[in-house]
Amino acid sequence: MADNPRTDTARDTDDRHLIEGMIPAGGADAGSAGGALAQVADDQTTNADDIVVTATRTEKSLLDVPAAITVIDNDDLRRRGLTIGSDEFRGIPGIFFRRTDGDAEDTLQFSFRGVTGSAGWDTFLALIDGIPFVGPDEQVLLDQLPYGAISRTEVVRGPVSALYGRGATAGAVNYITRSPGFDGTTASLTAGTYDYVRGEATLERTMFGDGGGMLLSGFYEDDGGWRAHSHRKVLNLFGKVVVPIGADTTLTAYGNYFDRQVEVPSNIPLLSDGSRASVAGGRRGYIGYLPNDLDTKGEIGALRLRHSFGSNVELVLTGQHRRFDRSNSFNFYLSGSVDPQAKTYAVNGFARQDESSVWIGDAQLTARLGAHTIVAGGNVERARMDERDFWSGEYGFTPQCGFRFFQIDINYATGAVLNADAPCFQRHFLLTDGSVRNRFWGAYLQDEWAATDRLTVTLGLRYDDFRRRAVFRPIEAAFNPGGRLSASENAFSPKASVAYRLGERDAGTRGMVYASYGRGFNSNFGPLFYFDPALYQLDLKPMTIDSYEVGYKGRTGSGILAWEAALFRYDQRNRLVTTTNPDANGPSTLLTTGQRYRSQGLELSAVVRPDRGTSISANYSYVDAVWREYRVPGATSEVDLTGKRPAGVPTHIVNVSAQRRFASLLNGRADLYVYGDYPITGDNRVANGGYALLNLSATIALPTRLPLELDLAVTNVLDREIYSYFGTDTQPTFATPSTPRQVRATVRASF
Repeated sequence: MADNPRTDTARDTDDRHLIEGMIPAGGADAGSAGGALAQVADDQTTNADDIVVTATRTEKSLLDVPAAITVIDNDDLRRRGLTIGSDEFRGIPGIFFRRTDGDAEDTLQFSFRGVTGSAGWDTFLALIDGIPFVGPDEQVLLDQLPYGAISRTEVVRGPVSALYGRGATAGAVNYITRSPGFDGTTASLTAGTYDYVRGEATLERTMFGDGGGMLLSGFYEDDGGWRAHSHRKVLNLFGKVVVPIGADTTLTAYGNYFDRQVEVPSNIPLLSDGSRASVAGGRRGYIGYLPNDLDTKGEIGALRLRHSFGSNVELVLTGQHRRFDRSNSFNFYLSGSVDPQAKTYAVNGFARQDESSVWIGDAQLTARLGAHTIVAGGNVERARMDERDFWSGEYGFTPQCGFRFFQIDINYATGAVLNADAPCFQRHFLLTDGSVRNRFWGAYLQDEWAATDRLTVTLGLRYDDFRRRAVFRPIEAAFNPGGRLSASENAFSPKASVAYRLGERDAGTRGMVYASYGRGFNSNFGPLFYFDPALYQLDLKPMTIDSYEVGYKGRTGSGILAWEAALFRYDQRNRLVTTTNPDANGPSTLLTTGQRYRSQGLELSAVVRPDRGTSISANYSYVDAVWREYRVPGATSEVDLTGKRPAGVPTHIVNVSAQRRFASLLNGRADLYVYGDYPITGDNRVANGGYALLNLSATIALPTRLPLELDLAVTNVLDREIYSYFGTDTQPTFATPSTPRQVRATVRASF
């Protein structure tokens, strides 16, 4: 039961009230800050049984799940001025992310509890209603997620590959689509600094008999951007119907259309000591080679049939199809190219056009047999992508061309492109023309055994099988002979947990202690171009993570205090590494595995409600990550980072959130996020990037005949200059500035 498990109108409305009642802690609800349960700072009663489904594929309250889980209300994010993809991760314990190109969700690098992923995109598995949302190139692409269709997001920290398969190595993020719940219409209009405008409307109707309904929604967003060349426009249309077919069967269908056009601002070069170069236009300017943008159009459709065989057995069948067309032009920073004397640096101009199609079929059977809850199922996935890659810059391995690979020289003090008129300068040069076909299938079985009224034991196992075929067409001008590559992998993913309930469900302090083990894995297939035999040599094995966790979560009977603590350890093997191929007769780049990585730490969180109108939540994360073995061949010598802390992982993360109902018509809140410095270079020579961010927001119920609400949000209240920093194994490379102070106001009407 991977989507919203409640289908009848009354229960859907119930869920809506539960979710809207939560108090987020920095991007998550207050329960997420404490992981377990925080609730509202209004007149609703604190409820410890907020339903989640992602961690176990069964309905459970947050307090009864032996895992660290965060629930985010996506409408609440927008009320607080958080409208960019990945903002849903703000404030979640143990999670840190960096945006590599401007403020948008185009290119991000994540760390879940210190696990950074091989290329920033395989740290977690994204799901839509429990169905994997991964492209044919095995990347989680947040720029393709239909955020306008999402009601809430469940974030599980810890591998759940035993239930969902590849990619769920350090966690899973389940984006749950909206469902009809009542008869009504809502409309909102938002305006903000930097020419930001957003309009949205939603129509909901109950129909088709008891439990049926229809929801139609759409939004259009136009953001002028605070930096040069950072304009973005997004259109999203979503429709969903829930149709009861008899007393025991429900059919749900939805469709989503998505059109996103984004200009991508540039990065700022870093000098050898990690300091930022003084660039033309400052942090708001653009220095690079145009065009630099990303356009995405696509459709997602799904059909789900849910049938109950009596009160103890339920079958859920789901089919999903999605198709996306993308075109982008990026500047890839050329490491080591900064010349502070000449004030120059270099990029590679890259453009890509791709068309992708994914079909997924999923079946799940849930049976409650005495003290056992059995969940069994499987899924089949077929994916196709056709891709063409183009490059721009000086290209040629001759004395006349300077032995350059599509290099564009830029004066960062003036922004001028210096070699655009060079005789070997190529524009939109086709280098890769290929297609990939993936076929994945998997099956799983999980038994949750209530050994006593307090002790629960869960055992699970999943098997997955992967096949990829890649075909590359010859390109005479690029001296690319083309070719074919195939790969196949398989993996078993076990899980086990023991949970012991403390206290009574209906009175007094209650909670749960648990211990769990799980294995997550990734196929390591990666993007399509990894399989181009003219460019890469493959030496691959599936990457695995063994996870160990001990936790304690609970709350007082009065609901004044809720808390959660978790100790974790991840051991990663066969991490993917790209390096110079030591074989001079082979392709220039080697893809290899075998590296080992360890991350361990502690998460603490609590929520305090001193009165019915106030909620204060806080969480702290300590992460100790290290390369246990990192030795890969380089162009001239071996690279050895063994014993070093991985780049992009801060040791300390603190999030604090406070909400207060000042009057019957006014709610206010403040969110503070604090991240410590992290290594920029893999050898730990340079560290930076720590920052503190303060956001304020308020909701005012306007005393009018038509129900109106006014949301006010100020992000980065102190207008701090915040940067994400990136580097190679030995050299700082570039920094990306984050958004300055922004002010937004939303008027919302319900009728």
